[in-house]
Amino acid sequence: MDAEIDFDIYDIDTVHSESNRKDENCRCDQFISDIAIIEDKYEDVLKQVNEVKAELKLANRKNQVYERENKILKANISSLYKTAKAEIDRKRDQITELRRELDDLILRRIQQRT
Repeated sequence: MDAEIDFDIYDIDTVHSESNRKDENCRCDQFISDIAIIEDKYEDVLKQVNEVKAELKLANRKNQVYERENKILKANISSLYKTAKAEIDRKRDQITELRRELDDLILRRIQQRT
């Protein structure tokens, strides 16, 4: 056996190299697991974002409807106020006219008695 076999049973580099590979494999597995967890969380957050966007869109539509209704109601209340004010002025004028007529009637009766 002329060929010498260079094999050292106490070769620490080989043992450490295998241990390092096992550690790296474990770390890789842990990274893959962490990535899967992060992807799941990302999907959940993405769903929540889409839900919030849908809610915001609905809220904006409702807000537009409420703004239109508010504008209409303001116009209606303004018209109602103006109508009521005109009616009050008309009634006030009517009362003034009736009082004048009553005063004239009272004055004529007083004059007729004398």
